[in-house]
Amino acid sequence: MSASDRPALLENVRLSAVNAVLPAGEIIFEEEALAHGLSQDEARRAAALSGLERRRIAPPGVTALDLCLAAAAGLLETVKADAGGAASPPIKVDALFFVSQSPDYLLPASASIIQGRLNLPDSCLCMDMNSGCAGYVMGLLACASLIACGAAERTLLLVGDTQGRFLNPANRVTAPLFGDAGTATLLEKAPGESMNFHWGGDGAKYEHLIIPGGGARLPQCPEEGPEAPFNAVVADERGNPWTLGDYGQLWMDGVGVFSFGVSVVPAHIKEHLALAGLAPEDLDSLVLHQANRLMLETIAQKCRVPLSRTPMKTLARYGNLGAASIPTLLCDEFGRHGGASRPEDKAPPAKAMFCGFGAGLSWASCVLSLKKTLFMPPSTLKETDYGNDRATSIQNWHRRFADA
Repeated sequence: MSASDRPALLENVRLSAVNAVLPAGEIIFEEEALAHGLSQDEARRAAALSGLERRRIAPPGVTALDLCLAAAAGLLETVKADAGGAASPPIKVDALFFVSQSPDYLLPASASIIQGRLNLPDSCLCMDMNSGCAGYVMGLLACASLIACGAAERTLLLVGDTQGRFLNPANRVTAPLFGDAGTATLLEKAPGESMNFHWGGDGAKYEHLIIPGGGARLPQCPEEGPEAPFNAVVADERGNPWTLGDYGQLWMDGVGVFSFGVSVVPAHIKEHLALAGLAPEDLDSLVLHQANRLMLETIAQKCRVPLSRTPMKTLARYGNLGAASIPTLLCDEFGRHGGASRPEDKAPPAKAMFCGFGAGLSWASCVLSLKKTLFMPPSTLKETDYGNDRATSIQNWHRRFADA
């Protein structure tokens, strides 16, 4: 068996705690569909097929960094309180990874900014990753690898996006799907525990899910006006507008992405289970990236995992959150609301599989136990955690330039 044909078993590491923070702004799927010309029946059918009811969208001035920073601060405060409260020392973090498609800046890494704002030690390794919807599991792999090899005892994974910035509300292929969120996950050294990873990719199909304009390949040029070819708006046969401009608009081949999701992903899950010596019935929970309901139901059916063990409620509540969908779902499904457990609270599964898949194309899965993991219920970002608005940020930088 070649190295690529076997999963990576990382030992003496576990998922310690997870937190999720969402913006307050909410868009109702059916209301938005009606506003863009769909009939009541068409809007209801579209909602039923996709599984979407509403989604959260960050206001101007709030970025994925802000959401993830709030999630991380809340998580570290809670973990510190559980360890002994104010008298206990700060939680030491040896490495911090920030996974996002919407960083604050091209340079520096958002992870470095967050390290400073959380007052983490200067010995903390900081790194950004852009891995699409498989990013949460790939980030777990990076964090767990450092612990398993002895380079770290505790790592912090921050995963979030403000995908609404890349969407035209008039485009009914992409705009209704994606929501915004920020999450924080703490991993730590744990003798006797393990995480089992498996992954794959098909870069030949990178154009299936892409933001084609605005990067170094096709940059937004200041001298090009609205009439320039780069900024031209091209409508598809259903009237959905697409453009390279608008500072980065998401393009998605919906048929290609769906076909990938219901063919490659189930085959990968079954392969991982077989390589790990597990059967579908051994899983207490199959936690999938929350793409759309039909895709999730098809994957679960093909993998012979009951829908009762394939949670998907957050898709309706928050939309497709990209790489943040798995940790947000975990917090929504297993979070302890109000501090004490309630009859309706679910116990974290003893044996779970995560599977993320999307842009790249890429996919990754992880088998692990969540019995000892602390899940905080999703919370809403406080206005005091907002960043500066655009006008204030511009003024601040103009002063900086003038004082240089």
